[in-house]
Amino acid sequence: MAERKPFLLRLPPDLLEELGRWAKDDLRSLSAQIEYVLREAVRWRISDRAMRRKEAAARQASANTGFGRAHGSERPGAPETGREVPHKPDAETREGGE
Repeated sequence: MAERKPFLLRLPPDLLEELGRWAKDDLRSLSAQIEYVLREAVRWRISDRAMRRKEAAARQASANTGFGRAHGSERPGAPETGREVPHKPDAETREGGE
């Protein structure tokens, strides 16, 4: 088994009681439950960071195509404000002309 380093952990009494109940429900010792919760939090943080890196890479790739927000528009021909340009039909289309 891996070496464990003991350390003092100060917790509010209500949190300690809740962790104790959770540990009992999961058939773990309080120490094992705290370790489990910490490992899950670290695992989540690592996967969250990896996901954010992938999203940032996708945004960067999108920006490199010339149509991303980095260029101030969502589509070619949109104004630099980033807002959509409303479609205005010409007179012939509105009046049913040819």
